[in-house]
Amino acid sequence: MNDYFNQVCWELVQLTEKISEEDYSMARTELQGASVGQHVRHMIEMLECLERGYDLGEVNYDKRPRNRMIEEKPEQARKVIELLSMQLAKTDKNLALKYELNGKDITIQSTFYRELFYTIDHCIHHQAIIKYVILETLKIELPSDFGIAYSTKVYKEKCVPSVFV
Repeated sequence: MNDYFNQVCWELVQLTEKISEEDYSMARTELQGASVGQHVRHMIEMLECLERGYDLGEVNYDKRPRNRMIEEKPEQARKVIELLSMQLAKTDKNLALKYELNGKDITIQSTFYRELFYTIDHCIHHQAIIKYVILETLKIELPSDFGIAYSTKVYKEKCVPSVFV
């Protein structure tokens, strides 16, 4: 799982190295007024919640810090991503997942690996959302797997050979 996580982090680092600060922070109609940086910030902050929650034994994704510096400065985002890729190389353990629903505090039992997998998939979902803007509008070349879920990659690998038979 750590290899999969590091791959997603590497893809985000590649993006932050190639995109200009202006393009990173610009509100885009293709993203319903959001910026690429806002999507990257959201991904980072989900991972930060998990990292903080590891030692506490509980995670609450609703209580994110929403750091504007990360959404405006790609180099700042890159530094945080690189740090998180090291910090989240942890062993599995039980965690309490906390959130509020309809004014009530809810707690669900989970594990670190389950939550890491969730946040990885959540990151890939946001990568897929911003991929069109990055490739088509900004013309930035990205890794071919950017924004593609692991299960989709596996499915395509199984299907593609049968197309050519």
